[in-house]
Amino acid sequence: MKVKLLFVFFMLQIYLLAQSSNADEYLSQKQVVTSDMIKAAGIQSLSGILYLADKWDFVSIDGYQKQLSANYLSTFQQQNFVVMLDGQPVDDGIFDVQNINQLPVSVDQIDFVEFYNSPQIVDGEFTENGLISIHTKKPKKNFSVHLYNGIGDQTGDPGPYVFTKYKSQNVDKLGYYLSLNANEAGKDWYIKSAIKTEQNFATDPEINSRVSNLSNSYNKSRMTATYFKFSANVLGGEQQFVLGNTRQYDFFFFKPYGDEIPVNRYFRFWGFTGHFLNQNKLNFDYNLLYSLNELGQWANKQNLDFNLNQEEYYFRLQANYNNKNFNLLAGISHKYILGASPLSKFEKSLTLESFYAQAAIMPNNNFSQNLGVYVVTDGIKNALKAVMSNYFIINRANSIKSNFSYSEKLFSEDANFWYWYMHGYKFNAPDFNAPDIFGNFNTSKTFTADFDYLLKAAPKVNIDVSLFLRQFSDFYVEKQLYQYFPDQSSFYANDMVYTNANLKTAGFQVELNYIMFPTLSHDLFYSYQKDYWGNNVFRDVWKNLPVNKFNYTLNFRPGDDFGIWARLRYISSTIWYDYKYSPVQSASEYKMEVNPLINFDVSVSKWFWRKKIFVNMLFRNIFNQSEEYIPIGVSNTLRYYLQLQLLLDSIL
Repeated sequence: MKVKLLFVFFMLQIYLLAQSSNADEYLSQKQVVTSDMIKAAGIQSLSGILYLADKWDFVSIDGYQKQLSANYLSTFQQQNFVVMLDGQPVDDGIFDVQNINQLPVSVDQIDFVEFYNSPQIVDGEFTENGLISIHTKKPKKNFSVHLYNGIGDQTGDPGPYVFTKYKSQNVDKLGYYLSLNANEAGKDWYIKSAIKTEQNFATDPEINSRVSNLSNSYNKSRMTATYFKFSANVLGGEQQFVLGNTRQYDFFFFKPYGDEIPVNRYFRFWGFTGHFLNQNKLNFDYNLLYSLNELGQWANKQNLDFNLNQEEYYFRLQANYNNKNFNLLAGISHKYILGASPLSKFEKSLTLESFYAQAAIMPNNNFSQNLGVYVVTDGIKNALKAVMSNYFIINRANSIKSNFSYSEKLFSEDANFWYWYMHGYKFNAPDFNAPDIFGNFNTSKTFTADFDYLLKAAPKVNIDVSLFLRQFSDFYVEKQLYQYFPDQSSFYANDMVYTNANLKTAGFQVELNYIMFPTLSHDLFYSYQKDYWGNNVFRDVWKNLPVNKFNYTLNFRPGDDFGIWARLRYISSTIWYDYKYSPVQSASEYKMEVNPLINFDVSVSKWFWRKKIFVNMLFRNIFNQSEEYIPIGVSNTLRYYLQLQLLLDSIL
């Protein structure tokens, strides 16, 4: 009945607004983080950009890779947000672990990043759990070379205090980041090639003791990645070929197992993307992509081989029609996924096909509307997704936005551990028992509503106050009451999966931007959210998300070659019921509740040699507070990062 009413409402809106004019891009609910913002904040890794995404929450076990939740659209359990690199939807996730750091580009190559914060149709993807779209820079004409080097270190080295009461744990190295890219560009074409290597050290005692339970006396994860891109303006538009390859030795935290597993991980992709026949207001977009995710063995004490290969073949074709009255698009996509594990003698394929259409319309200069319908099928079941966005200008100073969505999600769309497990995949750890699954995995349903009031209080003051509602139905959530084993510094619990879980949550957000002077700007963000109805297990899982969050950012640029950036962050306490028994069993070493976080960061940037050399020093958590996000994760204090960028453009 809900679906029928939604269709009737959409058709009525289209009929009433049939005689419409061109709609604007501001209907998109997104935040854009630019290269200048990344430089000013001293960000060193791709996951570090999450510090700047106000409406995204993250937690981190090792301080490097992060689990994400976009604008309260999901918990941290199912990591199925969309990631795009230069217009390609790259499938970097496996078993609900997505690590955007393994994308084969470094932060100095980024032009801008778009964070889509609400359900909508973007480049053929329905963003029901958010979307991160990374765009790399277009090189300047002729040959150019860029070099990037970054290091990090944390205070806490015992140093001269080793024999005094001030002795502390030796927590020092945080990372080493190095990249080199060479480019060649002509009038209508360019080539980009890049290589990067990243190393991170598990020296924090909270994680090192657990990692050493399986690892062979090493505590460093490392990655090497390469990227190639060719772009040419032909066939009436820009055509791109991309190729990426990443190899990573890492400690893979597998939630059903409750521990980090040393893995040798491969991620490869290649594909074509672009648009063509850009004539007579009609043009076409396309994607053709192949990707491969592999989990393999990294030597460990139990000879545990976490083995799975996940291949994906993806194709999309979209037609766009634009004129002064309205914008229309319609498209189809085809995705074939193959999961295989030689050790488990497992092989299973999955086909997902999508059909979608969207209309952006403006009946007058003060009102715009975006209507979209998206249908997915796996050959057995179908799922409907729909979205409607509105923008109404009251007067020069006041305007209103709204976004409504209804989405059904097939269990097969996740293509995660639970999907492969239900089709025969077996995890081969000797002490791993089959999970308890209560009920059946069904098609989940989500309804979202967002309302924004925008006030331009003065030429340099902008305020955005928003209200939001989320309703989740027929979701599956995991619950594990971990048992702690001190002799191994590890956790274990049989995984319990509850299907048909429901939840309702609501909240509000406030954003303020104040440009006091051309050289000084202030940004403020506050968010409050709370669950108010649902199954107990779902409400317990939702406690992992903070109730209150506050960011205040100051950016001072007295000149175009020097800047000071500072941010104050507050995140309220979170509760992790999976670790309910940990305080007693670990003598309070691990707790169920993560304390509130108060963090103050300061970054100083300077350009040299006619903007060919960029240097940044970032001091994170300058108040030296305990900074942690999950009970079993690292607890960082004051730390600093230094980065150097060398930009040699048009050198031939």
